[in-house]
Amino acid sequence: MLARARRAQGNLIGAIEALERFEGKGPVAPDALAMLGALRMSRGDWEGALRNLNAAVAIMPGDAEAQLNRGEVLHRLGRTGEATEAFRAALEADPRLAKVGKARGTTAIQLMYLGMLETDQSSRRAVSLLKDAVSFEDAPLEAQFYLGRALIGNKRTKKEGKRALEKYVRVGPDGPLRQEAERLLRRR
Repeated sequence: MLARARRAQGNLIGAIEALERFEGKGPVAPDALAMLGALRMSRGDWEGALRNLNAAVAIMPGDAEAQLNRGEVLHRLGRTGEATEAFRAALEADPRLAKVGKARGTTAIQLMYLGMLETDQSSRRAVSLLKDAVSFEDAPLEAQFYLGRALIGNKRTKKEGKRALEKYVRVGPDGPLRQEAERLLRRR
């Protein structure tokens, strides 16, 4: 497919143009929709990306990569409840995502949500994912909160958890997460 070849060559604009020729002209393969959504994400076209990714997962809800990307777009649009559900769907489609970490090319936002969702299953995996998330320069502030919350309950990691929560409280916005961080710090 021409779009894949152009993408592999680093010609993102050419890949987008090749895929857009088919948009609105009948059925488009879900993998092409997912690719167009990912390409639009890379250009910051969040609404366009969401439109394509929604169409892709409507046809193939088990496409973990499309669900991951959809979750990130929803987060960037401020729709965090829907983002959480998209990341949950990605984990259900491919449970191995909880073990991927930074090496797979995941973003800080993706790692934060995967870590947040994984805390119920495995705190060790959750902490690993969240540590990877906060290591990104553009990591969401909420990643500090979720990391601190995951660490503070364990005697061995309590100090590290406290530092992460204190960092979140220092720079994080007012709201429910900050209130919970303050509550956790008072209890410890």
